[in-house]
This record gives sequence, structure tokens and C-alpha cells, in this order.
Amino acid sequence: DPGGHGCPNFITGAGAFLQAVWAGYGGIRITDHSLEFNNPYPPPPSQSLVLNRLAFANTFLDVVITEDSISLKISLQQTDAEPVRLIAVFQNNHEKLGDVP
Repeated sequence: DPGGHGCPNFITGAGAFLQAVWAGYGGIRITDHSLEFNNPYPPPPSQSLVLNRLAFANTFLDVVITEDSISLKISLQQTDAEPVRLIAVFQNNHEKLGDVP
């Protein structure tokens, strides 16, 4: 804008910010067959990172990440959905959380 007002709704910038939060602090990696959490931690100085209705493979998850734990709760799953494979990695220790039926 020649008047110097810029773009009031820079939607791709907002999307990049959100991606930095869930992929960076949340450590989320999406593959064809699994949803992985690699060394997740809350952004400083927060005590937790909460992701509500995270969608993957016809399943919606509520995720709470703290400095030393991760909590997952299925908030909605289609009846014909395939099992969801969840993997959490803390300090380079692979721990398969299992398949969610």
C-alpha cells in the first residue's frame, strides 16, 4: 500500500506462526501412518502447551504437553477410522504410545 498501512490480515504469516508452535514446541511430525511427538516442551515461560482438537486420520485429539509429560485424549473419532499410531520421543528415547483404536 503506497500509504504505508500494509496488509491488515496477513493470513500466511499467522499460519507460519501456528506451524512454528505445533511443529517446533510441540515437536509434532506427521507421517502417512503415524503422529509423532519429538521432544515436545512448552514455550518459555509457560507451564504447558495445549492443543485442542488436533486432527489426524479422522481422529481429533486434545493434547497437553508439560516439561516432563504428554497427555492425549481422543475428543472425537469417526466410527470407521483406522487405528491411529502415536509415538512420543523424549530425550532421544523412543516410546511408542500405541495404536488408538
